[in-house]
Amino acid sequence: MNMNSLVFSASLALSSHASAAIEGLFGSDCLPVDGLSATKDLFFEDGQLSIVHTIYSDSDCSVPAYDFAFSGAYSQTEEQLDYSFSSISLKLYDERISSAFSSESICGFSDWVTGEAREVSGLSCGIQKIPALDQKVFDRVLQDEDGIRLGRSAPNPTPSILL
Repeated sequence: MNMNSLVFSASLALSSHASAAIEGLFGSDCLPVDGLSATKDLFFEDGQLSIVHTIYSDSDCSVPAYDFAFSGAYSQTEEQLDYSFSSISLKLYDERISSAFSSESICGFSDWVTGEAREVSGLSCGIQKIPALDQKVFDRVLQDEDGIRLGRSAPNPTPSILL
């Protein structure tokens, strides 16, 4: 399967041309995050969107710690991408992470198991509040020769000002 580029952008300028339907697999480069690193893969197919956001315990995306997997329906009109998830799970890859998550009752669970995905939709997982299932998310998207670019998510459809 061909991996296309995913580029995150703080904002997108609106243009007057219509975008073709997005289909396929898009992946980010390794992104540094406070001494850790992360990747994000998005797969668009037949109106369904799957996202895997992996956090690594090193700075070069070689040692996975955990990932969030999101899946659900999406629709696209011009540069607007609307989606909602039917599943949001968290999977841990390191025994030390599982132990730490269990002792802190991350997402309300004190019995994390390495390699086992847990449904976490609507839960508070440390400093991160996970969206509820079927909560609609509105985003900006632009597809070009380099891949896709996503703008900031917005709680309301078609925000008048992009941040």
